[in-house]
Amino acid sequence: MVVIPVYAAGFGIYRWTINRLQAEIALSQESQSQFYMDKLRSDISRIIKQQSVLLNDKDVMRLAVFPEYETDIDMVFAINRIKDRLASLLDISDIVQNASIHMPGINRSIQANGNVTGLTKEEYEKLVNQTTGSSRQLMLNDGILVTAVASVQIYKGEGIYPTCLSTVELSPGSIKAGLGQIKRASDGGMALLDQQSGQLIAGWGTPAGDPAAVLSLLPVGRSETLSAADSPSADMQTTTELKQWNDVMYLVTVYRDENIGLTLINYTSAEEIYRPLQRYHPYFWIFTAYVAVVAFLFLYLLYRQVKHPLTQLVEAFQIVESGNLDIKVEYEKDNEFRYLFTAFHSMLGRIRNLIDQVYKQKILYQRSELKQLQSQINPHFLYNSYFVLNDMAVNEDYENLAEFSRQMGIYFQYITRNASSKALLEEEVQHARIYADFQAHRFRNRISIHFEELPEGLRGLTVPRMILQPVIENVFEHGLKNKVRDGLLKIYFQSGNGSLAIIVEDNGDDMSDEELNLLKEKLNSEDLDAESTGLVNIHRRLMLGHGPDSGVEVGRSELGGLKVALRMEKVYNESIDEISN
Repeated sequence: MVVIPVYAAGFGIYRWTINRLQAEIALSQESQSQFYMDKLRSDISRIIKQQSVLLNDKDVMRLAVFPEYETDIDMVFAINRIKDRLASLLDISDIVQNASIHMPGINRSIQANGNVTGLTKEEYEKLVNQTTGSSRQLMLNDGILVTAVASVQIYKGEGIYPTCLSTVELSPGSIKAGLGQIKRASDGGMALLDQQSGQLIAGWGTPAGDPAAVLSLLPVGRSETLSAADSPSADMQTTTELKQWNDVMYLVTVYRDENIGLTLINYTSAEEIYRPLQRYHPYFWIFTAYVAVVAFLFLYLLYRQVKHPLTQLVEAFQIVESGNLDIKVEYEKDNEFRYLFTAFHSMLGRIRNLIDQVYKQKILYQRSELKQLQSQINPHFLYNSYFVLNDMAVNEDYENLAEFSRQMGIYFQYITRNASSKALLEEEVQHARIYADFQAHRFRNRISIHFEELPEGLRGLTVPRMILQPVIENVFEHGLKNKVRDGLLKIYFQSGNGSLAIIVEDNGDDMSDEELNLLKEKLNSEDLDAESTGLVNIHRRLMLGHGPDSGVEVGRSELGGLKVALRMEKVYNESIDEISN
């Protein structure tokens, strides 16, 4: 995160520099193209201007308008003078190869090279149509550029025609030589095209000599626009792009002049033109290597100074999380991590002290609550049991009297043997069954009890002591207390996937929905200082012994009364010897 932005900034500066230089190279080629087209346009303007001056010459006007008044000798002298003026047009620019003036009045075409040829009406009309039928200053005649300027028009015969017409032919060879002077020796070239026909006028370089090859630089292909220069006017457009042709990438500048109707293509091999930029590549790779070395050193130091001690500290916390508080991590360097490791060890010491002072005290407190709960004997249950014994003795029911007194001995022996907080599930169920039988004798005309037999596979399981009998006692004291008849109590077991549930249900109607919700809130409360007797005490002991998913769940029974489920997710298997004391 630190090195990448630095490298990105350096790479961005490098790419910006390269792109800037590429843009400057593109602008240089555009300037080169614009210089040539400006010169060509200037030459054509001077030629056209001199053509206009020539048409206003008195000899030209006299022969064009009043040829019938001229004698043969005067006409010859006039034609010779016109030849001299035409010859002067050849000196205007090195691209002019011939100049002519076409005069239908004398049916002659006079040329700067001294030739005087005949001119028919059809030939003149063709020239006039080519000249007046287009707004362009140039015409393309058999691959040769021609400038044409017509004189003022007069009515004559069946139509209106210019009295005479001046044309100047531009030399393709001279144009090619001019392109060569501009481009010189390079892996590329320049080509001048006619916009209307797309015909190649002149070209220099490779593949400028091949019209098809030059035109192939213009088709749609893989290209990247580098520049679109602001044109001097709406008639001039310049674009520079990278174009691929024959697996070679070219920097192509296309200059379009709508006024004279010409397009100049200036192209150079990108490999050649960008060769000077390659001298920057070693600097970039040096910068890359430097950043890589700095990044490696930075990461190495970061690992040694930060990551490694942090990993040690995280591993130490994981060991502590597993329950081992006796770990000690050595750190020899004298820096900020030394303070962290010292504070870590100090924290472990304080945690151990807290466990000794708080956690163990809490365990002892809960155990004392259990012992207190075990030692509690409901006085009503005690004297009611004696009333039952007395009734059996008076009625001489000695068989039931003996069994009942034996069960009372087992019952009181179980609740007073409180050295261990755990018991076998078989013993816990037997104790609860004895209590239920006592209550069945007491309420034999009002309440019936359905106590499911404990499955054989569950008898050896170890559970917290005194968890089932208090729940059954709670049913008789609160749920079925006011039932005068048809009372029902059900106790059954559910097990599977390593878990055990003891379900106690009744059909009592004393508990309202508000009281049931209040009981749920007490069971779900995390306040350890709250009242912890009865169901709350059992709930906490089940969670402590069998995990946070264990405990007491209460709800409305399908019988109409209260449903209490004692759920244990982790069931201990311990030998009887471990809990017999």
